[in-house]
Amino acid sequence: MAYSVLEGSARDRARALEGPHRLEIQKACAIPDYDSGKIICLKSDSTTGMNFNPPFKTSKSLLGTQTKPLPAGDDHTDISLYNSVDELILHMSIQRQKGVIIFNSRASRTLHHGWGPEEVVKLEGYRADLAGSDRILVYDLDDRFQIIFGLTTVHYFMKRFSNGTPTKIRYSASTQYASKRNLLLSKVITLSVFNLSDLPLYEKEIVEAHWKSSADVGDGLSAGMSQRRTCPLATLSWDHGKEIRVYHLGPENILQESVYSERKTTNKWFSGDLHKLQVVLPPKPRIAAIQWHEEIRLYYQDQNSGVIHELCKQGRAASWTQSSINLKPVKNSSIAAIVWIDDGIHIRVYYQDRKLYLKEYCQDRASGSAAWIHTRGLLEHGPDPNGTPIFAEVLHERLNHVRISLSWKDANDQLVNTSQEVSSQTILNHQKFDSIGAVDGSG
Repeated sequence: MAYSVLEGSARDRARALEGPHRLEIQKACAIPDYDSGKIICLKSDSTTGMNFNPPFKTSKSLLGTQTKPLPAGDDHTDISLYNSVDELILHMSIQRQKGVIIFNSRASRTLHHGWGPEEVVKLEGYRADLAGSDRILVYDLDDRFQIIFGLTTVHYFMKRFSNGTPTKIRYSASTQYASKRNLLLSKVITLSVFNLSDLPLYEKEIVEAHWKSSADVGDGLSAGMSQRRTCPLATLSWDHGKEIRVYHLGPENILQESVYSERKTTNKWFSGDLHKLQVVLPPKPRIAAIQWHEEIRLYYQDQNSGVIHELCKQGRAASWTQSSINLKPVKNSSIAAIVWIDDGIHIRVYYQDRKLYLKEYCQDRASGSAAWIHTRGLLEHGPDPNGTPIFAEVLHERLNHVRISLSWKDANDQLVNTSQEVSSQTILNHQKFDSIGAVDGSG
């Protein structure tokens, strides 16, 4: 089913008087009359709609005419959107031979190639819905683009640049066998820009309903969790659930953050900017997350050096930064972290060292220093199985006193729990654990 844009508003009639904007293959042009929140429409001239059949080439021989599919590398149709500083903010490559649509972005000023991680959508399952569609729409939703083929939303692409407003568009395709029968779109397409409200009511409701349902379930995950079917690695929640953070793997195993904030009136779920650090983790990583006020810390093990790194976001508007806290755990160590506030900020990070003993690493800003120190209270326990899960919890018992509860599984596969009471007066003198209990972990 193709879109039919309503005519009637004075602005649309004025646009019609100007004539349609035509964009030829292998050409670029400025995007006309664009404002954030608009829809860019690319319409094929073909009366049969877009051609999603894999392209082919013909050759003649003594045996007659033969047809062969094109090599996968010779089949691509690309739509590229650029901002005012020539950053490629959305690159969409439709590759029918491979059966995929690849989304990406590229920086204009970089010491490397500039390409970000690819986001891949398989055409399988969409072909029937897309049959007969004659246009592609890119709907700007402020923090991401909704990509729509006909009336089918195929992807949400989270913006990766602070300047996310497109000003220029380029249309290109492989041309070695660019006959009319092989092209996805026509050689010349019509470019227009309009609002969602310009659509007929039933079409507007279809597009908007998909957007709303995606936002309600956390569409910020669409480029990461929901697309890859990954589980959250760590979560944070504060202000009675009005602020939520979910940490998960995105494309290419890059660590990503999905954010929920009641402060936003629309698009309450959106993608954070953690992915900009390009932290690549193994398929089954261990990370820990803590939060106080609006400051967030993440801890993970570098898969190359093996050391534990700390990621820090010091406020809502702050950027993520990374540092090493010089911990060298055993490979695939579990990590746990806790934080509490009384006379200052107190952080504890737990991990398993290379001799398979649990270690506690402390930072107590109340002492006037932000230095990290190791304690010795866990050396009497272990060694324990490599990668044993570690769980830590801090309980506030009374003013300036907290109780730390730490659990893990020992060599007998039993759940071991230790607890320790800490007061601000004795924070620099690490007390021994005051209770140890073993619980059968079979249940």
